[in-house]
This record gives sequence, C-alpha cells and structure tokens, in this order.
Amino acid sequence: MKKLLLCATFAIGATFAAEAQAVRDNAIGIRLSAGDGVGADVSYQRRVFTNNRLEFDLGLREDDNYDEVKFMAGFHWVIPIESGFNFYAGPAIGAGHWEFDHWNDGPNDFDDDGTFGVIAGVAGIEYVFPSIPLQLSFDIRPEIHFGDDRDDFDRDHHNLVPDVGLAVRYTF
Repeated sequence: MKKLLLCATFAIGATFAAEAQAVRDNAIGIRLSAGDGVGADVSYQRRVFTNNRLEFDLGLREDDNYDEVKFMAGFHWVIPIESGFNFYAGPAIGAGHWEFDHWNDGPNDFDDDGTFGVIAGVAGIEYVFPSIPLQLSFDIRPEIHFGDDRDDFDRDHHNLVPDVGLAVRYTF
C-alpha cells in the first residue's frame, strides 16, 4: 500500500512539474510574418506568472513601395494542450512608423511617411521541445491601426490587418 501511495504521489508530482514547464522563463528568436507587407520581428518572451507571459516584438515590414517599423507588446494566457503543445491567446498594443514611396518618373510621384498606433489580439499554437531549448509557434494577430493617414493615397491599405506569423525561439 505504501508503494502504491508513493507511486501515485510521484505521478501527480510529475504531472504538475510537466505542466509548470508549459511556459519557459525566457524565449528569444525570430517571428516571420505577413499581413500589411512581409517582414521579420526580433521576438522576446518573458514568463510573468505560472501560465502567463509577456511578448515583445520589434520588426520590419516591406511591400512594394511601402516600409514599416513596428513595436508590439502583448500578454498571453498559455493553456497546455498535450505533449509539449500549448495554445495561447491575449491582447497586444503597439506603435510604428511607415514610409510610402511612389516613383515612376512622372507627374504622380510622391513620398510620404507617418506614425501609427496598434491594438491587437493574438491566438496561436506552439510546440516546446522537451529535450532541446527550442519553441516553434504559429499565430494570427489581427491588428487595428489608428492615427494612420496612409489610406489617403494607398488604395490597398486597410485599418484591420490580419498579421499571420511563424516563429522560432530559443528558450532558456
């Protein structure tokens, strides 16, 4: 009976220890994304509670005549699914700077730039490798841009941007 109780206690303890590792203390890497242009972010995550973390992304986007630098900060609730897979979701805010150049050596050439703010939500799935310090994730981060007057001349611009990303991060 003592052996059975000891085995049950060990199994329960191992389960809680495995779930506690759902969110690693730190992760840093690259998030490749597409939405309002194609780009890459340097991405850093920091655990703040048992199943919560902060994520900070600083990235560049480019699309034909359009360039953007954007900083995003988000809060994630991480829900373990099974065997290293986690679901995460949460809010995010950010700001950025854009530049639009249209040069065809004609009368309609122009150059314009400005700043914008962003509010967003994020939802994704990730896999944290148990034996190596690596995390892979796929997410969607619908963004609402405001304070941005690009729509005066950029017919393709929309205030709602579905930013889809794929990330690879080193965990420590």
